[in-house]
Amino acid sequence: MKKTHLTVGLLIVFAITAFAQTPSEPPKTQSASSHSESKSATSYSMSVSDSDNAKENMSVSTSNSDDSYKFRARFSKLKTAKVKAVLLDRLGKTSLKAKGGKYEWIKIKNGDEVFECKLTNGRVRIFVNKEEVSSPFLKEIEALGKELRIVIAGEQSKKHKERELERAQRDLVRAKQNLERAKRKLKGF
Repeated sequence: MKKTHLTVGLLIVFAITAFAQTPSEPPKTQSASSHSESKSATSYSMSVSDSDNAKENMSVSTSNSDDSYKFRARFSKLKTAKVKAVLLDRLGKTSLKAKGGKYEWIKIKNGDEVFECKLTNGRVRIFVNKEEVSSPFLKEIEALGKELRIVIAGEQSKKHKERELERAQRDLVRAKQNLERAKRKLKGF
């Protein structure tokens, strides 16, 4: 019985160790897009040429720490109307301030700004103070960030998900290898 508890304990420790490692960097390639990710931040950028050889630069960055959520994106001015439509649909007009080409949604609680979303021609920024907003509101904003990334990045977000899946599969293989190594060490006791 003691051997079983020891085995289970060691397996848990090795599994946690394997999953606690930072994800490996994606291979560096000579392409027009780049992607980086850590436990709390994701950024994605690319440059696309259309059929008229006009270049479109786009970047999306998300930071999700213990106390705040941030979303920033730079994109073609042509996509501003689509982004604005999504924001109006999700955030409404209640806390909207519009002036010229700038749209701003702000929520204040106890005199402090707890939420801000700014849209200008070709740029959007979102900030949430996680300590001051409800969990359902935070989940809404995180879902909004994912939806905006799809609107802005289009097909590229599918490639991003494929890379995430490949990275997760590599992490799983590494965890299985660590588990097998732990089993072999345990047999040596």
